[in-house]
Amino acid sequence: MTQLVAFAREREMVVVHDFAYADLGFDGYQPPSILQVPGGKDVAVELYTLTKSFSMAGWRMGFLVGNAEIVAALAKLKSYLDYGSSSPSRSRRRSR
Repeated sequence: MTQLVAFAREREMVVVHDFAYADLGFDGYQPPSILQVPGGKDVAVELYTLTKSFSMAGWRMGFLVGNAEIVAALAKLKSYLDYGSSSPSRSRRRSR
């Protein structure tokens, strides 16, 4: 990942790391985050999903972390494409 960050910095590119299995390390192994690499937070974002770790298959729920400008740009783009999450994921108690 160090080489990938250096490559992205040299070429002014963005790296999107699909980190779907971030929580699934075994025997003490922790999957590496590109954001741990020096300079990674400047050029990269990571996508996490709730599907794998929280048994939410089919819900298409997740989040993005990393470079704030990249996150903001994707949030703006997604605001035109997405219209909301399924009701079980945002349910709340209502008073009567």
